[in-house]
Amino acid sequence: MKKITLAIALCATTFVVKAQITIDPEIGLNFNKIKTEVGDNSSESDDSKTGFRIGAGFNIPLSQGFYVKPGLFYSNKGSKTTTSIGDFKTSLDYLEVPVNLGYQYKIEGGKSGGIFAEVGPYIGFGVSGKYKGENIPVIGSQETDINFGSGSDETKGFDWGFNFGAGYETPWGIYLKGQYGLGLGNLSNIDNVTSYNRGWNLSLGYRISL
Repeated sequence: MKKITLAIALCATTFVVKAQITIDPEIGLNFNKIKTEVGDNSSESDDSKTGFRIGAGFNIPLSQGFYVKPGLFYSNKGSKTTTSIGDFKTSLDYLEVPVNLGYQYKIEGGKSGGIFAEVGPYIGFGVSGKYKGENIPVIGSQETDINFGSGSDETKGFDWGFNFGAGYETPWGIYLKGQYGLGLGNLSNIDNVTSYNRGWNLSLGYRISL
């Protein structure tokens, strides 16, 4: 029994060493919009809102360039729009858990780095939010907190969707990644109204071997 246990432990250790699992801290910018549909009509915010995204993923190699990458990120999303009565900005902060399946192709065996592509689902949990209006006649500016919940005057705190990304990794482990987030979770509690997070992300990361 001891020999079997030792053999399993040795195999597991060999796999971990060979697999070269890494932790990949990332920091980047979000360029996000909230797409809103009212009945059969759809509308989208005029301008994307710039936010930030920071966190880390665990890169776990599978075989022949494929890997799985779960992670945890703090992500600022929302939207911005300009109307005849003022400028309005919605800011939503989430804790996001993505799980991506990726593939990396090493250029010249890794001497010139590598290119990679990732796709996978994510779930997000709303932690805070604000709605801010500026240049409003008479009032000037106004800011209110966004509450997460199931009420008609609240925003749903749970979000989900899919990420699609691609990037380039240098031979030194530094990489640049572009990603599109397709939010599919309805943020609205109002009947006949649906709202979704949609947007791009540009991130800089670094792979640290464990």
